[in-house]
Amino acid sequence: MALMMLRFIVSASVIRSALGTYNSDPSFSKWPTATQTQILFSIETGYYTAAEQLMIRNASIQIGLQMKGCIGFTETVRSDTRYKIHISPYTADGVLQTFCYSYQGQWNTAVDNRATEQLMLITRGPYGCLDGTLHSILKYFVIVLGKRNEHQRADRETVGINVLSGNLQTSPYPLTNAYRLYQTNEAYWLLFPYDYCSITHNQVKDYANAGTNGFNIINDPKAIPKLDRISNTDCKLLSLIYSCPASNCDPMDCVAERQKALNGASATTAPTVAATTTPALPSTTTGPNCPSNIFCTNPPDEASYLLGPYQLYQTLLLFSGPCVMEYKFNWDSVTGIGGTIAPTQPPKLITSYFPGPGGATATPPLSVNYFQNSPLNDGSLTLTMCGAATRSCLTCREDPGVEFQSTGASSCPNPAATGVLDPDAIATSATSQMYLLQNPSQVMQYVVLKSSGNTEIGLMNNDFSTLYQSTTGFLQGQSTITKITAIQIIQDQQGFNPQYMAVFGTGANGKGYIGFVTMALDADPNLPFQTAPFDWIEEPNPIGQEIQTYCP
Repeated sequence: MALMMLRFIVSASVIRSALGTYNSDPSFSKWPTATQTQILFSIETGYYTAAEQLMIRNASIQIGLQMKGCIGFTETVRSDTRYKIHISPYTADGVLQTFCYSYQGQWNTAVDNRATEQLMLITRGPYGCLDGTLHSILKYFVIVLGKRNEHQRADRETVGINVLSGNLQTSPYPLTNAYRLYQTNEAYWLLFPYDYCSITHNQVKDYANAGTNGFNIINDPKAIPKLDRISNTDCKLLSLIYSCPASNCDPMDCVAERQKALNGASATTAPTVAATTTPALPSTTTGPNCPSNIFCTNPPDEASYLLGPYQLYQTLLLFSGPCVMEYKFNWDSVTGIGGTIAPTQPPKLITSYFPGPGGATATPPLSVNYFQNSPLNDGSLTLTMCGAATRSCLTCREDPGVEFQSTGASSCPNPAATGVLDPDAIATSATSQMYLLQNPSQVMQYVVLKSSGNTEIGLMNNDFSTLYQSTTGFLQGQSTITKITAIQIIQDQQGFNPQYMAVFGTGANGKGYIGFVTMALDADPNLPFQTAPFDWIEEPNPIGQEIQTYCP
């Protein structure tokens, strides 16, 4: 016991001297090491809409992804007698709250009294945090891990912000407490720069009277970005608390993010994917040897993520012959059904889109593309692309920190080679998904099964060695697509829109079509596929009708 106490004191002193703003209130502690990758939580499902529940779940998922699996949350039911976080808008005595709140770690009093839960209050309204952004919910998942509000550190008035107390609301509630300074028995903040990009930092107008600001920002650029990710400092602080490798923390140029926020042009703060706009691209623009309309008539050979599953603003790829086209999926914000393919740039040669030295050796046409966990075990993913004719595969490491760049997201250090896992004999197409109920999370593969004549879908393990489930009658429910050429999971990580399996294929006339199927896409090997007919949201359309640019 003495040795354990000594280790705790040493650990706390290291954190105290290195990082801020971290909880020091002895009423709370870090979550136990044995369970820090599967911290349990439950949701008050009777209050939240399906979209709100999905947003909360996505916030929990993002912690695991951004902390590279060293910290994570696992959903359970409230009746589970194990200790957990219960997410609700109600206090323990059933009073509906108007503010959001979380304890600053595991609440020791509840644990000592053998309680089964502590509350995290997530609610709607003008003072709530269900404002349509992932940021506002993600903040409370970080706080419950032990990170405290950056804007309340006691040195803020000299290094960060100047609070304008006279501008803070006093009616119907006195809100000055939202900016009270922490005492040293509540939080540590020494010897680390003020972090304007912390997920825990208030926005300038939070709790201020209409038309006023709650505080002034001392240092330029004078803006607080509202990002749907934790900052590099947030990550390093949590890494110290939970003994995670700080080297896994994604870099962040906070000054650049603040400048984007100041300019009103931060690409990572859009409230909904459906509202994402695509830069206007002239339909006559072509890449070298890639006609701009190459994807307008024929179905693609394959489809893929660029960065992997569970990225907030998915960038997706279509492949046809020697060409690849990068796109976003724009959900139909009017009907809420389906959506369109929105290219972000003209089609390019596959060999020039993926960087050298390996990229130039990708031999089209590509037959199967798939993601796997990186062999470096650093939380990153690799994209492998296999050529049908050469049976050689190119493997590239994907960088989720880079987006909207033609070659910036991939690193392809080695040429394509034979001997790499090539599932071409089994599958016509694959779309990868993370199975989050396994610890650590594993990549699973949804595939188009060749043995079915390219008409059925299967779920396989990471290396395609085990088939867990397969559909029967997958193409029932529509009458247009007769053979599938590619599939792609479409998911909105902010929770505003339903997830689909996008299905590309040929019709009886030999032309390309795209349709969307609503189905469970959790990659759970224990969950059988539904029975036919499957839920096609509408009859598949010619692919050219679904591409916003380049197709007449």
